[in-house]
Amino acid sequence: MKKIIKTFKNYKLLFFSFIIIINIYHSEKYSIKDKILLKGRKYLNRCLNQKLNKKFKKFVNPRMNIIIPVYNCQNSIKQTIRSIQNQKMLDIEIILVNNKSNDTTLNIIKNFQKSDERIKIINNKKNMGTLYSRSIGVLQAEGKYIFPLDNDDMLFDNDVFDIVYTEANKFNYDIVGFKTIESKNYTSKINEMRDRRPVYRYNFTIHKPKLGLFGISKKGKFKIKEFHIWSKCIKNSIYKNATNQLGKERYSLFMSWAEDTSMVFALFNVAETFRYITKYGIFKCNRNNSAERSMPHSHKLFGEIFLLDVIFDFSNNDFKSKKFAVYQAIYIRNCEFFIFLNEINKKFLKNTLKKLLSCPFIKKKDKKLLKINFKNII
Repeated sequence: MKKIIKTFKNYKLLFFSFIIIINIYHSEKYSIKDKILLKGRKYLNRCLNQKLNKKFKKFVNPRMNIIIPVYNCQNSIKQTIRSIQNQKMLDIEIILVNNKSNDTTLNIIKNFQKSDERIKIINNKKNMGTLYSRSIGVLQAEGKYIFPLDNDDMLFDNDVFDIVYTEANKFNYDIVGFKTIESKNYTSKINEMRDRRPVYRYNFTIHKPKLGLFGISKKGKFKIKEFHIWSKCIKNSIYKNATNQLGKERYSLFMSWAEDTSMVFALFNVAETFRYITKYGIFKCNRNNSAERSMPHSHKLFGEIFLLDVIFDFSNNDFKSKKFAVYQAIYIRNCEFFIFLNEINKKFLKNTLKKLLSCPFIKKKDKKLLKINFKNII
């Protein structure tokens, strides 16, 4: 009996020791994250409140191009640009593609251009959407790497460009991914800020599993890592290749929904190396009144059909790769805004489904599933 009691006490001691170790681990882990977020918050506050009197000269051979489509963003574009100007890396070019804004956005970016020769403004004759605007910016970029941003994003630290570029350039990676913080607004408390929307290999780059969303270690081994579709730095040649493969006929379509996912899918089709780092790089403002949230449902549906078309065309010719197009098609049929199918969307969807049904790399049972779900369209 004494032995049993002694054994029980030993196990009890071991159990509580284990609990203490776990608590210490988690407290240290959260302490590190809190420090990172606190540092980021200080940088955000600096960019939100500071007025820069500094002048920036143009660089002939910039290391990095930052490409930002802008449309009616008078309330956010100042902070976005200031978060770029406060970066340690100076030899950059900032390409702002104005999508026929009808507020004061154009005047704001022109005023920034007066004191920052690194800013290049491209004016669209009409609102062409985000995908087109980003694409023409990419095709005019001259830096070795391209860093895409949205007009309400803010960089989360003053060394984001340095860290990401150094990692990319050192091993000549095609794409470097990093972490994103997303919150309701710029002034949210730190405990409301969180990582969000990671995309994993099995539901994103199934067509290229060896690359997928694996981070490549220095020893050449692969490890599965998270990847946020917004958080990426891309080699210029890779981005241009993907844009040209997408084609002007496609990227000229008005797209401001699912354009990030579509382009990243195209990027991973041509990229050969990918690196994921745990750096917090971008702060995304998830505003309730954003253009994306107020977008018509019919336009959102068009974006999902566009993504289906891209997935099918850019996936490899095998059963496993093409299966992802079937998944996307079924998602479209079941999404909440499918009821807003208008004649334009219906025609686009019908043409895309025809490609799926005539493809030898989509199995008969999957074709049957598509016919059942889209019997009134095919």
